[in-house]
Amino acid sequence: MWSESTTFALEVYVDAVKLLGVFQQRGHDHLFHACTVTSFQSYCEAGAYRSRAVMERSGYHLTPQPSDGRDRELGIDEYLFLNVYDQHADVVFDQETREPRSVFGINKYGPVLMVFRVGLLEHVTTEIRSYAKEITDADFEEDIHDITDLQEFIEQTFKYTVDYAWSDEPSRRPSTRGPNAVIYFRDDAGGVDLSQHLDHVVVDVLPENLGELQDRATRDVDAALGSHGLDADVHVRECVERCGCGPGYGMLSARQVERFFYETNMEVYGINLPKTV
Repeated sequence: MWSESTTFALEVYVDAVKLLGVFQQRGHDHLFHACTVTSFQSYCEAGAYRSRAVMERSGYHLTPQPSDGRDRELGIDEYLFLNVYDQHADVVFDQETREPRSVFGINKYGPVLMVFRVGLLEHVTTEIRSYAKEITDADFEEDIHDITDLQEFIEQTFKYTVDYAWSDEPSRRPSTRGPNAVIYFRDDAGGVDLSQHLDHVVVDVLPENLGELQDRATRDVDAALGSHGLDADVHVRECVERCGCGPGYGMLSARQVERFFYETNMEVYGINLPKTV
């Protein structure tokens, strides 16, 4: 089990109050977590976004991910993970050509995006951590993965406004964490209360031939909220014209898409989904 003395422990770089100030100064209003419809239903039943370890100990079902075994080995299944950006929609611009270089497209962690108000950080009582590279990679090295300095976090994470940004949104610097930027903290205080902090939910848009699955998933997400007295809007995603999710979902069979929505994680298929516009 992971402990503070374990090699994989990352250094604490900032507390919740300081981090909330960083977000507020930049007008950054939301944090994100993607999951399947099934996992979302379980979070609604629990009334909170909880860590995988807490959910499983409490008898709730979460759909499996290929990293589960290693997460347990490192003890990071006890943590809550929040993306700084909507990974599906992030755009990178080439600094020389000023053309959009890539759109992430399908978020491999799930087609249902919980969008939280950043003010949830006021309720975090444990140390907040971040990393420069996926900590579940087999090639883990502390000097590569650690982010221990607030300025480094800012430089790795935040976008900056440029006159060629897509849809008037600021772009991020290439070669930074960008859409992969994550904060995480131990689930020691009841998790992220959905009734207080969930702003809205976004469900991936599917090709027209999968309209029945689209309607089912959207209904199931809305029903999960309503049946547990949670007040949050549900939106079907509106993508930019050349988002990678269109051809991405087009590469999958109807059964694979259904499994991704309800049963498992995209990585299971080992499919290199397109991200370039």
